[in-house]
Amino acid sequence: MIKRIRIAIDHGNRNIKTVHTVFTTGISESDISPGRGTDYLEYNGKFYVPSNRRIPYQRDKTADQRFFLLTLLGIAKELELNPNIEKGDLIQVQMPIGLPPKHFAELYDKYETFFRGTGEMIQFNYKQKEYHVTITDVMAFPQDYAAIMLQHREICAYPKGVGVDIGGFTTDYLMFRSGIEDMEICDSMETGIISLYNRITARMRADYDVLLEEADIDSIIQGKKEFYEEKVVRAVLQEANQCGL
Repeated sequence: MIKRIRIAIDHGNRNIKTVHTVFTTGISESDISPGRGTDYLEYNGKFYVPSNRRIPYQRDKTADQRFFLLTLLGIAKELELNPNIEKGDLIQVQMPIGLPPKHFAELYDKYETFFRGTGEMIQFNYKQKEYHVTITDVMAFPQDYAAIMLQHREICAYPKGVGVDIGGFTTDYLMFRSGIEDMEICDSMETGIISLYNRITARMRADYDVLLEEADIDSIIQGKKEFYEEKVVRAVLQEANQCGL
């Protein structure tokens, strides 16, 4: 049976987000099937496993096929959770995606074309289930605009407002005037969470000869301090506090 479904995907520099799932922007490829108990995507004769090692920052994500594979993984995760999807269905996917407002005019057409693909049917397996999907339409939107729409009625009451999106690598802002976006007053600054990670790891290596991973930094900021030396915890929190965390 043909079924139409809308699956929104945010291709973040740190995480891929769908309505129901969040996972690291990282994926590894293998020619052989992973071991039992490992979730993977099987596509075009290759096996793709989600990875905690994120892809380095890329301003233009159409330059790397891995972001298309991460998109398929996001679609698969949403289909798995959808009780209306049955074996043998042909699934037509409409896919809203986001772009930093500063890059929107330059990249929206390129992103829509890249993630739409050829429009031909895509067959892949996820968690031992086979899916048949066509991506019928891809629509790009400024990321801050999409978030503001959740509070649009309230925003319309203000003559001016600014939407701020603190992401993995960039911090984006966009001006709104009485609820209408002003694309002339926006920017995407390279001051996201990943830049904080980089600053902390550089300080740890220089001052204490300690190599911290991003997961370690997350743990310390979240209050799980007992696994780390006091001087390391103090330095991490100091850097985080300087960023307002």
